[in-house]
Amino acid sequence: MQAILSAIFFVKMKNHLLNLYVFTAALILIISLGLVGLASSEFYNVAVLQETDSYPFGSEGPVAGAWQYQNKENYIIFFIISAVLYSANALLLTVALFRKDATLIKWSISLFALIVLVLFMLQGNYYNLW
Repeated sequence: MQAILSAIFFVKMKNHLLNLYVFTAALILIISLGLVGLASSEFYNVAVLQETDSYPFGSEGPVAGAWQYQNKENYIIFFIISAVLYSANALLLTVALFRKDATLIKWSISLFALIVLVLFMLQGNYYNLW
């Protein structure tokens, strides 16, 4: 009897963890898509519309020393990289959610954390993480 109860509890716990992974993946998918939209919007404003009056390019102000604000080209490159990485993660998360593959969901969540960390380091804001 105890073995049956343990097996039932394990199955329920396994399903509970899968539901938690699915919820987390769906939340990160929404965040990733929002960040893709933000990066695409910034790219569109700077590269296509040429609206650079309100951007502090150069080495002055609160963004002094940040490589993506040194010039317009660096800024565009940074947001292209951001959009591509977040899009790839959103695609991977979508595939993982449709398959309901817990391992792929875990890798997707880890990849999102790694992307955020790398982009923070590219911005020069890694000292703000601690």
